[in-house]
Amino acid sequence: MTEPGGRNELRPYRDGHGRGAIHRAQDTPAFGLRGLKGLWWEPEQYRGWPDFLADAGYDLFMLCYTICPETGLRWRQPLREAEQAIVRELAEACARRGITLCLALHPLIGGQAWAPEAAAVRFHPTSGRGWFLRYWEVRRPGETIQADPPIRYGSDEDLALLVEKCEQARSLGVTAVALCLDDVDPGATPPGFPSLAAAHLWLVNGLRSALAPRPTPLSPRIFVVPTYYWTEGARTNAAYTAELARGLPSDVDLFWTGAVVRDHEITAAKAREAADLFGRRPVVWLNYASNDSFRFAIQLPPDGLPATDLAPETAGLLLNSTRQVGLARLDALIMAEYLGDPSAYDHERAVRQAVVELLGEAAAPPFERLMEAWRAVPDVRTLTHDLQAGGRAFLDRLLARLRPALSTLDVVLPELDACLADRQVYGELAAGVERLRLLVDALAVLGAELAVGGSDTLGPATVSTAVSPARSALLARLASAHPEAACDAEAVLTLAPLPGHDV
Repeated sequence: MTEPGGRNELRPYRDGHGRGAIHRAQDTPAFGLRGLKGLWWEPEQYRGWPDFLADAGYDLFMLCYTICPETGLRWRQPLREAEQAIVRELAEACARRGITLCLALHPLIGGQAWAPEAAAVRFHPTSGRGWFLRYWEVRRPGETIQADPPIRYGSDEDLALLVEKCEQARSLGVTAVALCLDDVDPGATPPGFPSLAAAHLWLVNGLRSALAPRPTPLSPRIFVVPTYYWTEGARTNAAYTAELARGLPSDVDLFWTGAVVRDHEITAAKAREAADLFGRRPVVWLNYASNDSFRFAIQLPPDGLPATDLAPETAGLLLNSTRQVGLARLDALIMAEYLGDPSAYDHERAVRQAVVELLGEAAAPPFERLMEAWRAVPDVRTLTHDLQAGGRAFLDRLLARLRPALSTLDVVLPELDACLADRQVYGELAAGVERLRLLVDALAVLGAELAVGGSDTLGPATVSTAVSPARSALLARLASAHPEAACDAEAVLTLAPLPGHDV
């Protein structure tokens, strides 16, 4: 159980006092690759990032396979003209600034119906199996989204379709491809193959051979996200990992997230173990900012970044960014300081400098108070479980922390509204506060129902559960709220006092 105020994955930074320009050791980079990936960004939201990343010292920019359905859910379809134009624009900007543009492709995700309950990391309880498809239906209103069947291992026809997609991307200026084989149910051994690893080797090696029969400096760089891309998963599935390590060419890079999927303490020793498992130094896929499993809840910088001696044990590092595109720039600036010179990295100074650089001197103090107040926010993915396990005592302690935090946010937000020129960041923060407000209201409803019923425990609400006037009123508000603002409160309201009482 996560106690209120205990460590969770929404922790912001501690107050720092450093000033001055961010140091970037671009001439002698500590990491061989310094990259950032968008996360569920709309195609047009990638615009402007190549220049921003180049100025910050990055040399790789990855387009997430959620940039459009045709890179994941509908991978068999060619990129549409609108997406082609944006990718071409991004490729030209990256080429001017010396940045590798990488396109992520996931030819398996469409056949999985997106089952977050089976994923390697816990997902928000309101995600559900249909969330991935519903998300795309909102992004493309009026269009019927039909998921493509996943790639058939051993099918020359399907391999040719994937190669064609890569060639289309290369014609637009894309210079690297990330083949994602992650976050899906591996299922049974594919027909015609002795193992899943053998099927993956067929796919990766076939793609590599078709794109560059004789690898040259002009050949696209290939990255692979294996099915078991974290150490615990790789160890548990040792036969898969070992076979993949033996069969992949040395010029194919593998992504790795640490000992677990969201590892906040990645060390050189962990990287060395991963290199032994995968047969090559891994490219770190850093997940501290990513928030798709939280239903896009605001993620703030953690208390620290990976170990200062990590770089020599890796082939590079890629920051898997956040859905909030404005706040993603804060993460990018902080990470730039670390990537430039890990040995001299000072986290508090880096955060302070990034806040000032992105938001300005006037907005920095209220923004820091907002970050500090945000420490009270629990892990919303596990909250329903924690409430059932902790009962009324846990709920009371949580509300005792969240209510004053929300009061602070109500004071700070107008201050930021008055002085924060970046309206995108302000809008993202305001949306986060509204989401928190709805969650606090839902927790208060549960608290009142427990008090009336004289109960100390919570369990799943049923259709026979009496609905209090306060619950009914909140449900009406949630029905008209943005789905991402309402989802935490909706999850909480799946609970009710046990045993049931008329309220």
